[in-house]
Amino acid sequence: TTNFSSCNMEVTTRFRISFDQIFPTQYYIGALLERGVRALIYVGANDWICNWVCSPSCIGLLAP
Repeated sequence: TTNFSSCNMEVTTRFRISFDQIFPTQYYIGALLERGVRALIYVGANDWICNWVCSPSCIGLLAP
């Protein structure tokens, strides 16, 4: 498709203006799992940016 873009800069700018930044959450998720909080980690099969390819190994590192 010719109109595809992986990231929309207008949307990115609006997140930055509202101080909604990207930050690593693996430590928070790991701490919640250690406390017994159940979690659903969902990734799309066809998502280019947040895909399923490396999720099993990342999730394995989070598990207590």
